[in-house]
Amino acid sequence: MIGAVFSQRFRNGSGICCLLIAITTIAYVPLLKCDFVNLDDPIYVTENSAVASGLCWNSIVYAWTTNDLGNWIPLTWLSFECDAALFGINATAFHVTNLVWHVLNVCLLYLVLYQMTGASGRSTVVAALFAVHPLHVESVAWVSERKDVLSTFWLLMTLLVYERYARHPTRLGMTCVGVTMVLGLLAKPMLVTLPILLLLVDIWPLRRLRIPAQCQIPDELYAARTGLQLLTEKLLLIFLSVADGLITIIIQRSEGAMEAWDQFPAYQRACYAIQGFGWYLWTTLYPSGLSVYYPFKPLSFPLVSLSALVLIAVSFYVVGYRDRRHLVVGWLWFVIALLPVSGLLQVGGQAHADRYAYIPHIGLFVAGVWEAEYWFVKWSAGRYLAMTAAVTTIALCMVLCSFQTIVWSNSETLWTHALELDPDNYAAHANLGVYKQGQRDFARAEFHLRRAVALRPAWVLAITNLGWLHVQRKEWEQAEESFAWALRVDPKSTTARNGLAQVRARRPAVSAPVRDGHQPDNDAIVSNRLGLKHARRGEFETALRHFREAIAIAPEYGHAHNNAALALGELKRPDEAETHFRLALKFDPDNRNFHVNLGALLESQRNWNEARKHYQIALRLNPNDVEAQQLLESLLKNSATHQ
Repeated sequence: MIGAVFSQRFRNGSGICCLLIAITTIAYVPLLKCDFVNLDDPIYVTENSAVASGLCWNSIVYAWTTNDLGNWIPLTWLSFECDAALFGINATAFHVTNLVWHVLNVCLLYLVLYQMTGASGRSTVVAALFAVHPLHVESVAWVSERKDVLSTFWLLMTLLVYERYARHPTRLGMTCVGVTMVLGLLAKPMLVTLPILLLLVDIWPLRRLRIPAQCQIPDELYAARTGLQLLTEKLLLIFLSVADGLITIIIQRSEGAMEAWDQFPAYQRACYAIQGFGWYLWTTLYPSGLSVYYPFKPLSFPLVSLSALVLIAVSFYVVGYRDRRHLVVGWLWFVIALLPVSGLLQVGGQAHADRYAYIPHIGLFVAGVWEAEYWFVKWSAGRYLAMTAAVTTIALCMVLCSFQTIVWSNSETLWTHALELDPDNYAAHANLGVYKQGQRDFARAEFHLRRAVALRPAWVLAITNLGWLHVQRKEWEQAEESFAWALRVDPKSTTARNGLAQVRARRPAVSAPVRDGHQPDNDAIVSNRLGLKHARRGEFETALRHFREAIAIAPEYGHAHNNAALALGELKRPDEAETHFRLALKFDPDNRNFHVNLGALLESQRNWNEARKHYQIALRLNPNDVEAQQLLESLLKNSATHQ
């Protein structure tokens, strides 16, 4: 049906590829005016000296050895370095390269499907939807996401090589399949599910799976195998996937890219994953409200339940019509390809992302287009309805794709759009604040950074960015407060520690050890510093011993009492901690930090009223104290909930 319509106009693959190239290029015309954005692009390209050096020995070594941003992707780094060698750090050139890879993927997808199924029209529609669906804009328009389009190129090349292997199985053929798969893994570890996807392709469209209860057709194009034989021939590919998956997990944990398991318990990850699958299905059908970043929201159990019901309903439909193998294979491709980024192993702070749909959509589009063909053929006017539906859908996607590409024009348009969709998007506030800071629009920068911190008080990156903003404005006291705050949240933060040291070196007066006129003995100061050194390493028992030595030398040393209390808090000794906090305030009653720390301890003990009093005192001492304001608001909300 759809195949016949398209085949009438395009008798060979080259004509269809030209059509697909034209459709893709027209939809992505705004990409030519896009700039780099301040989301990972500085680390990957604009401020990366190795990439800027082009293809030299040092940069090649860097590509194979770096774990920047928690990924080992040497092929992607080499691609960036090749662009820099040819064009310099030019935004248009990097974007055009991304688009070229995407166009190659579109043509390859058509060729792979046509080669395996012989259905030219349906393969064309799938490739066209893949080309211009708005969810794919992020993978193409974001320079740093080169890894997506590059790894997908090698996935499709693997499918093409595998089709040839399936015709004439040889060791050399499987070796070629392994080589193309490795190249894909070197571009992005998303391809770890590829061996399973190849097993799905064996079921359909290659139909290599031999079912004993059925008679085998003797003149099959592809050599049939039992399930065990199909699995055995892919053992090397499975080993490569497992190895790359383990390497990725180790690197991401070491780089802090993977969230702690205790922060997202198993049941929460499962609920978020179910909700995420529902989100991808909905935005595939209705791609509206797309954003660069989707923060985690509190779980909505009605939404989780609805998503679960939709997934169950689709699965029952697929199983009920399992004789139409395109349904089973397409649906399983979508689910399996999406599993690594579904949130079961949480990486990053986003609930879901547009770019994650790039590969899974192949299965979903195949299932949808082939199933639409099945139903349209039952109607007398099905031929014209199929043509109209296909053209209308593709044209609408082209328009939406162009609008979504414009969103990626620069950092300001990208993050402003995200805030229009969600005014409480803390990542959008933080990144827009950094952009405004670079434009020296300090007032707007401070507004957005403070808003980001208010929305996510424990986000060290936003707090330190606020500190650097104060450094630019020579607001030394506020800068010191920001960096000290960041260190309280994360004592291991090198950026906050360096910022604090820089501020104190420029303006030593702001870092006087005490504020109440009691100048401690030098030995007490030395002991206190030794305690801080051990505390930053997590050695709280040793740190506590040094703080107590400082107190023994100078009993009125408020900072030593405060630090001893913090160490006792880490050691789960709250009563002793409270005693030291109160002594710290006795000797330095106007110290805002001491009030906040005691307030936090009292809040943890559900002493709401006294905790509120100390937060309010901290705010009186510094009316612009965002941390104290946020803690007070959170306290009022929690106390109301528990009353």
